Amino acid sequence: MKLSLLKKMKLFHVNFRREHGIIYGYVYYVFMIMSVFFIIIGSNYFSGGYAFSTPEDALEMFSCGISYAIVVDVVIPMICGLKNWRKYLLPGTYQSTTNRIAKEILQTEEFTCPIPVADKRKGKHPFLESANYFSFYGQLIPKNEIKEFEFDYSLYRDPRSYIFHVMLKNGCSVKEIYTEAARLKKNCEDLSVRKYLINYLTNEGFEKKKDFGEHYIKQNSEE
Repeated sequence: MKLSLLKKMKLFHVNFRREHGIIYGYVYYVFMIMSVFFIIIGSNYFSGGYAFSTPEDALEMFSCGISYAIVVDVVIPMICGLKNWRKYLLPGTYQSTTNRIAKEILQTEEFTCPIPVADKRKGKHPFLESANYFSFYGQLIPKNEIKEFEFDYSLYRDPRSYIFHVMLKNGCSVKEIYTEAARLKKNCEDLSVRKYLINYLTNEGFEKKKDFGEHYIKQNSEE
């Protein structure tokens, strides 16, 4: 797995969406729609589509939309991605790992998609696995640090989806690390990340603690 600048920017978006879902899901998209709206209105003036008192007014609206899109979609993700990608890489570990360790993990771990997918998606699937890590949208969860794993199926949140939560041995919870449709077609059941992880957790000695929500905890994890 290699992290290009675009992937580091993607890590910023993934981390921000996971930690600030309401802001990302509403404010971010609302303002992005507004910026596109400004760009369209401003640009259409020059083809006679809208009436402005002066060309400067149209240019101001167009510039406002472009500026927002560039700042929010390029500048902020690029700065934060370059500065904090080592922290985003390992969520919940209370640390920003060193550049050497981060590069060593990415270069020595062989990440593959463990569920059946088309060849063209093997390296691009949002869920990948190596000998020591699970990767969810590029964020890594050390296997030997997992204490609890929950597949949250809540009627009060989103009854169409399972939302994955992980608790690590250091006590930190990594919320909403992954989301998957609750009802898959029969011919897609083997593509379920949840099904794969349940088999993995069971084989590794995790015990199911409650029927509703599917909460798995490592046996003797308190030792």
